[in-house]
Amino acid sequence: MSLRIIQTSDIHLGALFLFLKDKSTLHGKKVISAFKRSIDYAIKSKADVFFIVGDLFHTPFPDKYVQQIVIDELTRLSESGIKTLLLPGNHDHVEGGIFDDIKFLARLPDEVMLLDIKGIEGVKIEELGIRVYSQTVFENILDFDILQDNLINIALIHASVDIGKGSERKISLERMKSWDLKYIALGDWHGFLEVDKNIYYSGSPEILSSDQDGAGFILDVLIEEKGVLVKKIKVSEIASVKLEIDISKFSSLDLLLSHLKEKGNDNTIANIELKGLRSLDLLLDIERVENYLEDFYYHLNIKDMTLFKLSDAELDDLSNDMLIGSYVEFLKTKKESGEISDAVYEQAIQVGVNLLKGNNAN
Repeated sequence: MSLRIIQTSDIHLGALFLFLKDKSTLHGKKVISAFKRSIDYAIKSKADVFFIVGDLFHTPFPDKYVQQIVIDELTRLSESGIKTLLLPGNHDHVEGGIFDDIKFLARLPDEVMLLDIKGIEGVKIEELGIRVYSQTVFENILDFDILQDNLINIALIHASVDIGKGSERKISLERMKSWDLKYIALGDWHGFLEVDKNIYYSGSPEILSSDQDGAGFILDVLIEEKGVLVKKIKVSEIASVKLEIDISKFSSLDLLLSHLKEKGNDNTIANIELKGLRSLDLLLDIERVENYLEDFYYHLNIKDMTLFKLSDAELDDLSNDMLIGSYVEFLKTKKESGEISDAVYEQAIQVGVNLLKGNNAN
């Protein structure tokens, strides 16, 4: 027997993307589009079941427009014979919220199953040959009462696994592995992550924050007797990139701006770090640079980590300072003795003196 699962989580329909300013409404539509493409893929691939592992909505009280989108899209799945397993997350679950709304629940197709946030005993789905356990972790993780029979044991868990990334909702990986489940679908982290050979985060189908890594995918999970095969499927329109620019390579602001324009893309969120030593003549006004480049990127953040390159005359003047003077003399001695190269000496002088002067860009 084989089972094809399409896994997604942390869609956050209805979120406000205020960091994008005038593009906030547009990005809300892109999040909806990524969700719809997830449904398209599930139908095209003839999946057996569609997993939503928490935080379908950004809030427990989504507006009627967002609710209607969910009804329409899950109905498309249902009409294609695909069952949906929907787990509330920490963002969209609260007593009296959307998942307690009788009117909303009544409009969901019959093929949609709302999972218990403390489904530790599991629920049998005989037509799929699986038993599904579920949990959304607000405080402490609970152990599942795993049954061993002819059904495939699977869990949907909205929580964070402790693998050194830091989180308030942690599960020990060893503890999860001890449950001996065929597959564990995770939600809560917004980027794709293979935790173990049968434990995966899909991440968000569309980027939700400016510095987000690994978002933009759903997972195509094929479970067979011989094992589990997981494929990443890209559904996002927007990409997030990090760029480190050595400003010492640019003799003028015009050359720097031309370089950044060439790197631009209408579908890219760029997080740019300017590093290195710059001359006093190269004046940077980060807000003006961002405003100048905003038409060349979907969104960009620029962080100035540069230090001023000091001239020989300026270094001589600063040598009267006891601390800076001692530092400069120490480096000169090291260079003259051959312990450090001219290049290392120059870098150490420039960076060290800037730091001692308090020019540490953050």
